[in-house]
Amino acid sequence: MVLPVQVLHVYYKGHTLSVLDSDDKTCIYIVKCLPLAFEIFTSTPTTQSSIASSSFSILTTNVKLLLHSRAILLYREKTFTRSYTYTSPGASSNEYENEKAVGQKMHWEAEDIMSGDFKLVSDMGQVVAWFRNKVFSTTELGRFEIMAGMDGREVEVLLTGLAMLAMVQSGKFGLMVIAGS
Repeated sequence: MVLPVQVLHVYYKGHTLSVLDSDDKTCIYIVKCLPLAFEIFTSTPTTQSSIASSSFSILTTNVKLLLHSRAILLYREKTFTRSYTYTSPGASSNEYENEKAVGQKMHWEAEDIMSGDFKLVSDMGQVVAWFRNKVFSTTELGRFEIMAGMDGREVEVLLTGLAMLAMVQSGKFGLMVIAGS
C-alpha cells in the first residue's frame, strides 16, 4: 500500500469549509461558498484575494476554475458518467521541480458505485490522489490523500476535487454551492 505524502481533511464550518492539514488540527485553507461558485483562501489573513475559485452554470455540466490566475475547464467527457476531466496547469511557479503534469489530462473517477470515494488518475493511468468520503458524517465532508508526484500541488487537487464533488456526489456541499452562504 502506497502512503500519501499529504492528507487534507475537509470539515463543514457553518456556511464554509475548513481544510485541515495532515495533523487534523491545523487549518490551512478556507473555502467560502457563493451562489454557483466557491473560493479558496489561505487560512492566514495575509491577503484578501482568493488563491483559487470556481464558477458553475445551471445550463451545463462544465465548471470553470481559476487557480493562481490560470484557467482550468473541468468537464464530463460522457453525458451519463460521474467522471470529470481537466488539463493540469502544472505548478503555479518555478518553486516545484516536477513539471511533468503540465498539459496532462487528469480524470476524477468513482472508485466504485457504492463508496462515494473518488480517485484522481493521470493520463498514464497512475492514481495521484484520492478523495475518501465521510458518508454518514454531518461535520466532515471527507479527506483528500495526495500521492507523490502531486506534492506541492494540493490546491489543484482540492479545487478540482471539490468542484467535481459539488457536481456529482455531495448533497450538502452541492447545496452550499448552488445557494451560496
